Amino acid sequence: MIAELRVFRDPEETNPDVHRVIFEPRLSIARERIDAFSLATSQRLSELFGREVRAKGSEPRQGAIDFDPEVIRGSIAFVIEASERNAILLLSEEHAHRLAAYAFSEKTPTSKAGLSVIEERLIERVVREIATLCTPFTGSQSGVTVATIDDVMACTTHFILRLGSPMEIAILVGLTEEPPLPPGPPLSPDALRDVAVTANVEFASAILKAGQIAALRVGSIIEFDTSLDDPAFLRIDQTTIASGACGMCEGRPAFFVQQEHLPALR
Repeated sequence: MIAELRVFRDPEETNPDVHRVIFEPRLSIARERIDAFSLATSQRLSELFGREVRAKGSEPRQGAIDFDPEVIRGSIAFVIEASERNAILLLSEEHAHRLAAYAFSEKTPTSKAGLSVIEERLIERVVREIATLCTPFTGSQSGVTVATIDDVMACTTHFILRLGSPMEIAILVGLTEEPPLPPGPPLSPDALRDVAVTANVEFASAILKAGQIAALRVGSIIEFDTSLDDPAFLRIDQTTIASGACGMCEGRPAFFVQQEHLPALR
């Protein structure tokens, strides 16, 4: 999971200089894409109804949709099956009646339970029109079908598409994500024995004045007071792997290990 660092003031903290730092999951959909989607929806539905339709998307939210299953069961929901991620379009029965009333130029929506055949066809047509605009979120689409409760609950990011006055209709747009791969078992030391790393032996040090450093040129000689059996350290990055002494082996400078500092690797 990709997360973003956020710093904010705690409203319960009396000291104004105290801030909290948290990591929040990065949303898979940017606000700019929602605004572009809302504008395209306004244009498409205005053409479909022959009257102005104003659409505006809310801020995206991370996490599962916080709905009671009974509420979902009484709603109209479709799933857009696609290559990158699936999308859910969901609206309540009440808002479906409102949408049908606006489409048929009725002053008040019906209060009857359930949708008529004509209303069902209208809602499905509107959903399919909106679905074609979801391609930037979903990738190439393979079909639109009636969603199940499991489909709705699988959403990990969602926002509300609001169709403005005089309709006041809310359509939930949810996006699913592929679950991350489960972490594998921890690596054992034996699995790392063939990994190549760069090691450095620190065998001498000297104190130089700034003037000496500024005067360094190609061919300059810096003397170190290091002799055989002086302390030396074997380091990888900034970690000391072993300590020992300077020496000679077959006529070449060598490092003799006297103490290991990572016994867990044995």
